[in-house]
Amino acid sequence: MIHKYTKINKNNIFKDITLDKKTDSNILIDIYSNLSSAIDSFVLENNFHKFLRINASPNEDNLNLLSNLLDEKKTTFRPLIFSSILKNELLGYHGNDIEDHPQILSVFERFTDRIVIIPAVTFENFSKSEWLKFKSIVEKQLFHSYLNDRNTSFKIKFILVGTMNDFSLLDNLEQQNTYENYMYSSINSIFLINQGNHQKYFDFISYLIETYSFPKFNDLSAYQEFLKIIWRKTGDLNHLLLDISWLKNILSEISVCRTSNFIDEETISLFISKKTQQEAHLVDLLKEDFKNNQILIETEGTKVGQINGLSIIDVNGYPKSIGEPMRISSVISHGEGEIIDIDHKADLAGNIHQKGMLIINFFLSNILNQNLPLPFNISFTIEQSHDEIDGDSASLAGLCVLLSSLSDIPLKQNIAVTGAIDQFGKVCPVGGINEKIESFYDICKDTNLNGEHGVIIPYNNKKNVCLRNDVQQAIDDKLFNIWLVDNVSDATQLLFDKNLEDSKNNVGIISLIEHRLDDSNIKKSIFSKIKRFFLDKI
Repeated sequence: MIHKYTKINKNNIFKDITLDKKTDSNILIDIYSNLSSAIDSFVLENNFHKFLRINASPNEDNLNLLSNLLDEKKTTFRPLIFSSILKNELLGYHGNDIEDHPQILSVFERFTDRIVIIPAVTFENFSKSEWLKFKSIVEKQLFHSYLNDRNTSFKIKFILVGTMNDFSLLDNLEQQNTYENYMYSSINSIFLINQGNHQKYFDFISYLIETYSFPKFNDLSAYQEFLKIIWRKTGDLNHLLLDISWLKNILSEISVCRTSNFIDEETISLFISKKTQQEAHLVDLLKEDFKNNQILIETEGTKVGQINGLSIIDVNGYPKSIGEPMRISSVISHGEGEIIDIDHKADLAGNIHQKGMLIINFFLSNILNQNLPLPFNISFTIEQSHDEIDGDSASLAGLCVLLSSLSDIPLKQNIAVTGAIDQFGKVCPVGGINEKIESFYDICKDTNLNGEHGVIIPYNNKKNVCLRNDVQQAIDDKLFNIWLVDNVSDATQLLFDKNLEDSKNNVGIISLIEHRLDDSNIKKSIFSKIKRFFLDKI
């Protein structure tokens, strides 16, 4: 079934949010429930674990978040943050040359009843013996000072904050895999939306606004526009960000754009406009290439063996992905039934792209019931691609362009296509969906946007669509279209105005290809007989 995209239903999402509700002081505990539960266990007096590993970036905001959560728990252990700390402050002085190594009291001599929060990278320069010594001190809760020749007992636990890679390096210092010696949790970066928790996320944003003295939203429309920025970042309408550092930066940039004491829709629009302008250089250069026919894309009429695909470009140092329409073409020539991927032959295609091409090959063989090779070769290429391409998001477009070449049926050039396929013709979701849609819209807008243009995307990408306001307005005005498809047959119906299979009337794409193959086999058979006749005469 073919589905038409419709915009986010604002009423369903925001109907239960109370804008002026007083922020609950325990909102951090509610938002970071998994982390909060781990801390509850870790701070218990009878918990023998002395280390809690937290998977997160060890930035200042995350360290402070852990400290704030511990404060909310009101335990006997008070939080103590070290964003950086000297090795001697952990191990204490244990050398012989006192003049060259002045006395530094270790944290174990200076503090007790503390939970020390430090980055896991603190230990990257520790030797194995130094790490094991430190670990032994913490586990025994006993420190021996070589300077004073005395033992100091203490109550200190450690929360180590770092990425998986940080902890992997730390594990190399262990004598064996002793994960049972640590507790583990993470600072979730994603908030999963469900029917009843929209107020909770709004309260979280309100907490950040109050804590860091940002201006408030004047109404829910402004908050909705703010959420669109976050959805564009996560790429999923079911996910919202919990990255405090990122949210602080965005709220700060938005605040600069306001013209009143509040953040309103106009403020958000101005922020987006300014940010787009600031980051527009590469996008503008690409648009100029399309306008000046340096990159060839047709958006009108029909053509055999040519289709508009959609790709994503990631440039090192550039802050976001760039959508780029691309022309994919296919040509039939005499041969022995090989599907020739020109990009792969030229070493310009990666393994995932090649996997997509193999899936296309086997899908075609299956639907055409080909026990013998095709009587000709079919070439396939992404035109004007000069760097390596990868990914399988062009496989739906690739299959359709091959079907066009095989059946001699023209494809609509006013429609662009993205989507991966499996061996059974199911259309699978792909990444960068918003950038892809918007890039084709921009080209069509600069030519002749007439209500016939649009893109075909996988149905399961529906939750990823969060478009620029101008693109959404064009869809609302029926000037641009987004079609969501479940399978290859849905896509061919839109692109060819024909069903993939139509056994009743014998006019489906597969039937037309089979008739053409039968004719080709007859011609090939006759040619082979004539060739054999003349060879026999030699």
